Amino acid sequence: MPRLFVVLAVVAMAAAGARAVPDTAEAQAPPAGIRLPVPQGQSWRAIQGYNGGTHTSLPERYALDLVREDGPTGGADVLAPAAGTLWFMHSPGSGNGCLSIRVDGSNGLIVQMCHIIARPFAADQRIDAGQVLGTVGHNGAVGNNGLAHIHLSMHRTPDYGVTRIPAPFALPDGLPLEGISMPADGTAGQYGCPGASCRGSFVSTNGAIAPAPPSSVAVPAASSPPAPAAPSVPLRSGVVARVAGAGDCANAREAPSLSGRIVKCLPDGTTVTVADGPVSADGRSWWKLDGLGWTAGDYLAGVSAPTPSLRAGGRAVVDAGQGDCLNVRETPGTESKVLTCLPSGARVAVAEGPREAGSLAWWRLDGHGWVAAMYLQPRDD
Repeated sequence: MPRLFVVLAVVAMAAAGARAVPDTAEAQAPPAGIRLPVPQGQSWRAIQGYNGGTHTSLPERYALDLVREDGPTGGADVLAPAAGTLWFMHSPGSGNGCLSIRVDGSNGLIVQMCHIIARPFAADQRIDAGQVLGTVGHNGAVGNNGLAHIHLSMHRTPDYGVTRIPAPFALPDGLPLEGISMPADGTAGQYGCPGASCRGSFVSTNGAIAPAPPSSVAVPAASSPPAPAAPSVPLRSGVVARVAGAGDCANAREAPSLSGRIVKCLPDGTTVTVADGPVSADGRSWWKLDGLGWTAGDYLAGVSAPTPSLRAGGRAVVDAGQGDCLNVRETPGTESKVLTCLPSGARVAVAEGPREAGSLAWWRLDGHGWVAAMYLQPRDD
């Protein structure tokens, strides 16, 4: 059966971040609350609270915009704040970077995180509490209006996403966050910082802290060769790297040269994100680090490559659901003529886009036509 859109419903669902999945009885025990969607021990604060700024429309009235206090926000890991099933997600790197989870035992409560670059997931996929979902988008990415942050909200829907009823982080309509109940009182900017009702720091209890290294290390038997070191990822813009080999710390400079003013010294082990480069100067290759400065590549080891994103000239795979296919249209929009229907798993070349139409982002596929971005998974190959 081709994936068809009902025009009114798809506009509402696309804007609301919802899917048409029937409500089913839940046997799980009701959760006591949800956790911050970040690793345990990290400290975050809300820079925008209820009824403030961009949180005045009904569906997002009780949202919180969260930034990290003890490290960079962009590139931080995002974890599932509760167990449940995937309700909706934008294709990695597209739209507002939203991902929603229908929380187990909550009578249909949905928790949503936006402005993140999610890993690929399938509709209705099982999500465990603390499972890594992706990373926070850097400044200017995935609809974050120029500032890296996590937009966290909760809602219910009686009609598969056409209507979203916001829920505060408090019983009985919602769930507390990290054991903190935050009922709504109708004031503007409630719980946002700075402000009279600023909640202060939230410290995550999500997931487990890695155990301390043992005091003694077992020596492997002679017959058991040590495991090879993981290969370093080549440095380029967007790569996450680690400072290594400096002995103490590596200088981050204002300009890419040994004469550049030192703005910070980064200890070995510091995780950074490459923003630009390389620039050759003084016999070295220099890389600009996001929010820091320029550092010699001799002291950087690539750890992970950036998550692929949809782009003109790139490639993607159709993800319309198992056994389903994706409508390819003559022009952007759900009212446009359907030219063909591409099966899930089809590999395609992206030629042009994105174009906004009917609250959806559309991309033109080389040799085909226009498709909705939410059904494409970007690939590097």
